[in-house]
Amino acid sequence: LPGHRYCYRVAAVNVNGPGDFSDWVCATTENVPGAPADLSASASGRDSVALSWAAPSNTGGSAITGYRIEISTDAGLGWRLEVGSHATTTYTDSGLNVGTSYCYRVAAVNANGYGAFSGRACATTEDVPGAPENLSATADGETAIDLSWNAPDDTGGLNVTIASYDVEYSVNDGVSWQALATVQSGTTHEDSGLDPGSRRCYRVKAVNTHGEGPLSGQACATTEGAPSEPRNLSARPDSETSIELSWNAPSDDGGEAVRSYVVQYYSTDLEDWDTLASGHATTTYVDTNLDTGVNYCYRVAATNDNGTGDYSGQACATTEGLPDAPENLSAQVDGKTSITLSWDRPDDTGGASVIAIRYRIDYSTDDGAEWMALEHDHDGTSYGHTGLTPGTTYCYRVAVTHENGVGPYSDQACGTTEGDVAQDLPWEPENVRLTRVGKNFVTLKWDPPSQGGKVEYYEYRHSNDVPIRVGRSTEVTVRGLFEGSTYDFQVRAGNSLGDGEWAPTFSALPVQATTGGVDVRPNPMVVEFKKNAQGEYGTRSFNVKLNGSPRWPLQVGMVWDGAGDALCLTGGLEYQQFRILLPGNPPPSPAFWNDDWWGPPGDRHAARHSTGINIQVDASSCKGGETAVVHLDVGTVPWDYIASAPMWDDADLNLNRADWEHWGQPYQGNTGPSVKLWATE
Repeated sequence: LPGHRYCYRVAAVNVNGPGDFSDWVCATTENVPGAPADLSASASGRDSVALSWAAPSNTGGSAITGYRIEISTDAGLGWRLEVGSHATTTYTDSGLNVGTSYCYRVAAVNANGYGAFSGRACATTEDVPGAPENLSATADGETAIDLSWNAPDDTGGLNVTIASYDVEYSVNDGVSWQALATVQSGTTHEDSGLDPGSRRCYRVKAVNTHGEGPLSGQACATTEGAPSEPRNLSARPDSETSIELSWNAPSDDGGEAVRSYVVQYYSTDLEDWDTLASGHATTTYVDTNLDTGVNYCYRVAATNDNGTGDYSGQACATTEGLPDAPENLSAQVDGKTSITLSWDRPDDTGGASVIAIRYRIDYSTDDGAEWMALEHDHDGTSYGHTGLTPGTTYCYRVAVTHENGVGPYSDQACGTTEGDVAQDLPWEPENVRLTRVGKNFVTLKWDPPSQGGKVEYYEYRHSNDVPIRVGRSTEVTVRGLFEGSTYDFQVRAGNSLGDGEWAPTFSALPVQATTGGVDVRPNPMVVEFKKNAQGEYGTRSFNVKLNGSPRWPLQVGMVWDGAGDALCLTGGLEYQQFRILLPGNPPPSPAFWNDDWWGPPGDRHAARHSTGINIQVDASSCKGGETAVVHLDVGTVPWDYIASAPMWDDADLNLNRADWEHWGQPYQGNTGPSVKLWATE
């Protein structure tokens, strides 16, 4: 076999047998050589690598005739032949790519073939240096900026050194660049002879024998001087006579701490900016004692020990006032039962943000003689009024609501729903259905008659009981029912000519809801009547009606002494119902009422209070009562309009002026809206 050692001995043989063996001799068969030793690779320029190695100690029994060289460009994962038979133990591989890593291995060759490969050796061709790192720029007084940086990790090659650094500067934050200096040694430089408050940006590149490397990131600094302008100045109306300013400190303090600010203002009665405050220490300022509804503009400058810097951009605001009336109100008739309103917001919103504007919408069915509130806090400049009576004229007006009050109303716009006012009774309501059911109540809903005369009211009854009128509402919640008992309901429409036919009987069964339903708790509740926001009282006496009572038999008169009074309502009742009663004529002193009156001059009993009544309900603190959700339904008998306000315990309900106006009850003795209080889980 190749490369194996064999030994031999010989003995002579005659008729008498073999004689003694000779001394033995040995020899080894020839083989391929062993692996070369000590392979090294080093870059010898931008496009060449120099190799060297030692001949193998084992020639394989045959003279070495050359060396096979292989190359890899993927760190030894794959190899290709570079030279088939190279005569010496050195080799330079040229024509390579700049800055690229190459690996090599070598095998010796003799007459029997090539032997094992050496270990691999790798090198990277030389290149220009990498980018300098950690460039910093620091102001050194009013006229100089100091630069420093670190040499690049990659100098361009193992035996390559940095020859110099080229420094560039920009006076426009990097839009354009100019050469500043060539630094032959070291990694620092001082840019001197600058003006105070000068801002410059810098970048650096390294140079070696192969050329210039890439640029570093930029670093900027400003020589010491006055601060830059304050940032993000804003102005907003704070009241009818004040504007609040706020801003951020300058991004550059000029090398010295900002000590104070100068605030200037401008308005239409000034020809130029006027100083409002100097030496102001904080970044907020309130300008007071201004005229209402006037636009003011402001600008701010920062001051340090070097002086006062540039002024900020201006910010303007208009002191608050009541908004103007909405414009271009239109009423578009959409068939027999709906009208769509649209309008434009006023140019002057009284200082309110455009996105925060809300609207009050009123309507009238008697050409504006009497107005009723349709929406108190509407968002948007369009509204669809549905469920109207065919052949009826509806007029509308819109005003902007504002924290300073309600602005003036728009011009009214009217529309008449399609269809004639029939000189006939209305037909029966359609599609009577059940929408809610609970332990002691059901809620019915229906659609208006599609034919017949004008509907002026609806009535319902159950189990042939006395009809109950519900106004024009097409929904009613009937309470005081018994769980598990079936009730037969009927609904009819009517007008000035009389009552129409009853709709077909609809049956309903009050049951306890399994989840989320109404479960009246027989726990006590406290109702406390308190002072309103002006320290006044909206009413001085009230009555209490217990569930099932046909009249108002229990009179509980109360006169406030300034400390507030409360009534404890004890349990077992589905709801507690109040009627709010007002003092008799004439009304109390002007200190009690607001000066804003409705009705003709002298008709003082028609006044509405500007803020209304504050009612606080606590469902947990009266005689150990447990927490419940408390609801207040507010309206007028016979409850032709009900507004519900769900509340948790210790919540308030304010009955505002707009609500009183909607119900249309005059402020006179023994009249006024009713309040129905009921509790659920």
